[in-house]
Amino acid sequence: MKKVFPIISFIFLLLGYSILFSMSQESVWASILTFHTAGQPFIIIFMMYSVIAFVFALLSTKNTYKFVLVSANALLLIATGLLSFIAIFGFQSA
Repeated sequence: MKKVFPIISFIFLLLGYSILFSMSQESVWASILTFHTAGQPFIIIFMMYSVIAFVFALLSTKNTYKFVLVSANALLLIATGLLSFIAIFGFQSA
């Protein structure tokens, strides 16, 4: 079963990065990958992809792929955390 974890982690890693890139290019993929949600559910789904990918990367077998997956997922988790923080506290209306 541990051989499947890196594959699942990589799939969620691709989903997370595709949301980031589609948001930067104002593409429709971000709304498709987050099931056309907006507001707080969007942020939860946005963070969910990176958390799931990070957990499955930590649970995978120990080899060089695990290091690469954990590093890439940590970067994705930091990026989604920063963007979520900006979205929650930076765009509040008075």
